[in-house]
Amino acid sequence: MIFKTRYLAVLFSFILITGCGGSKSASDKAEPTSAAATITAINITGEWVEGGTLTATIDCNKCLPSMNKYNWSIDGQSLSTSNSYRLAFDDLDKKIRFDVTANNNANLLGSAYQTIESVYKSYVTHIYANVRAFAALKSDGTVVTWGKDSIGGNSADKVLTNISKIFPNDGGFAALKNDGSVVSWGLQPTSESVSPSLTNVKAIFSTDYAFAALKKDGTVVTWGSAAYGGDSSAVKLNNIAHIYSNASAFAALKNDGSVITWGNADRGGDSSKITLENVKDIHATHTAFAAHQADGSVIIWGEGILPSNEPILIDNVDEIFSNPLAFAFLKTDSSIATWGDINFGGNAGDLPLNNVTNVYATNSAFAALKTDGSVVTWGDKNNGGDSSNVTLNNITAIYANAFAFAALNQAGSVITWGASTRGGDSSAVDLTHTVKVYSTIDAFAALKTDSSVTTWGQPNSGGDSSAIALTNIVDIYATNNAFAALKKDLTVVTWGHYEYGGDSHIVADALLPTTEIIVSDTNLL
Repeated sequence: MIFKTRYLAVLFSFILITGCGGSKSASDKAEPTSAAATITAINITGEWVEGGTLTATIDCNKCLPSMNKYNWSIDGQSLSTSNSYRLAFDDLDKKIRFDVTANNNANLLGSAYQTIESVYKSYVTHIYANVRAFAALKSDGTVVTWGKDSIGGNSADKVLTNISKIFPNDGGFAALKNDGSVVSWGLQPTSESVSPSLTNVKAIFSTDYAFAALKKDGTVVTWGSAAYGGDSSAVKLNNIAHIYSNASAFAALKNDGSVITWGNADRGGDSSKITLENVKDIHATHTAFAAHQADGSVIIWGEGILPSNEPILIDNVDEIFSNPLAFAFLKTDSSIATWGDINFGGNAGDLPLNNVTNVYATNSAFAALKTDGSVVTWGDKNNGGDSSNVTLNNITAIYANAFAFAALNQAGSVITWGASTRGGDSSAVDLTHTVKVYSTIDAFAALKTDSSVTTWGQPNSGGDSSAIALTNIVDIYATNNAFAALKKDLTVVTWGHYEYGGDSHIVADALLPTTEIIVSDTNLL
């Protein structure tokens, strides 16, 4: 999908007052004169966009227009010697100089120059995504949305101005404004019911279908589905430092290290059976929480595939990782302990899980990166838990979608494994010179050193980008089944399932940056 935009350059002119007799328009029929040609103004108009044409017109006294000589240049390198120039992509962030030399029938020359550049007035700075919609935040604090209307893809009935940050959940979006107020849109109920209380908010957190706003005074305001934590009336929420969530419950960490929970009781919303003190942070699967205490121990509560849902205690934990139904704990000795559904990696057996530096997860498997650049995998064999068919050496980073892994090695190449049709098989594409990998639920997009992008996996989830030109890309964002890429010229390109944000043509104009052309230097007075 190709976006074009049109910009009207700001006309820049300087009027030069000359002689007692004033001035008149020059033409090729000008009478003989002994006065030098005098350029009074340079006017440049056009579209400051790749492929756009800039055209210069000259106001001049005692001139023969047919004798004018022109030159467009960047950093001293000549680009064109006509009165117009077509912009290339690499020109867009440069200053362009236009020089003109005027002449007359007395061969008395006059010259002038003007240096111009484009200044962005409004452009996309970041794109937020939930499962089926995108929300693009622009530099002027406005927001552009697209994707599934009912869960946030349509914000036409909201006033989205002065926005500083956006927070998604599966049902919609909540936007924090510069004045600390909040506006939300998507599935009902939205924030209107509690809007008088949504002042001085500093951060917003979410479960699948509820939001919790943390205020500057340490209190909390909640809204959304009660079954997902949207109703916190049963608990007292003050002196809160941070809020954590799983799919349907919240856990609020207080300044004194204690924890308050609410939401789905079976899935972590009820912590009445345990004592949560001296907690420094909290992690979550979809259905359980793990509180990391200051002494390095971890206590787990919520729903898991165990003989009972009684809390579990694990000692000497340094970091915590999770997929929907299992935890992997990186311990202080660089070994790994696991908990949860065995089919999701909750039991790693006797694998050599030592000297581990980081852990990554699909929906049902884990991959542990070791200090020597090797990788150990476990969990669902079909979704990345079995890496026996690939060679994983000198790995520097691992990326995952729901069903497959993609490992980046020191040479910049990517190795994949897991569900073959969902990104685990990348044999049909060239994945060399890669710097970073992004994912939807079952496709990948690799950003390469030349700023191009290569995609693979499920075609309708973004794995097929053959219909668009993915060049000059700086960042990529994703819903469950579509990608949105921000380009160097601050335009946005999308692909993938149209109902998940892969088609943005309805808001194409709103996503375009707006600019003006300014004169940064001239010798005209």
